[in-house]
Amino acid sequence: MYHTIKTLLAQGRSQREIARDLGMCRKTVSRIARALSEGMEGPGEQVRAKVLDDYEEEISTYHGSGLSAVLIPGSWLRSTGWMYPTQALHGVWNG
Repeated sequence: MYHTIKTLLAQGRSQREIARDLGMCRKTVSRIARALSEGMEGPGEQVRAKVLDDYEEEISTYHGSGLSAVLIPGSWLRSTGWMYPTQALHGVWNG
């Protein structure tokens, strides 16, 4: 999208025209135009924390032991002593 906006701006189109033609918010076009005028050639990389970042080492250990991504959550939950609700009820019913 950066290159499209850059091209249209170079053709002399206004930010409002570009926003309308591309179906974008005018503020988005303005933000991109400002970034282009400051020398950015593309969108900046966004670094966001992921939910599983805290467990990366543990997940790698499970994966290294041959478990697939499908089996890792169950193995991890069992190692913490957590039971699926049906397992917990099964223990109550069978006493």
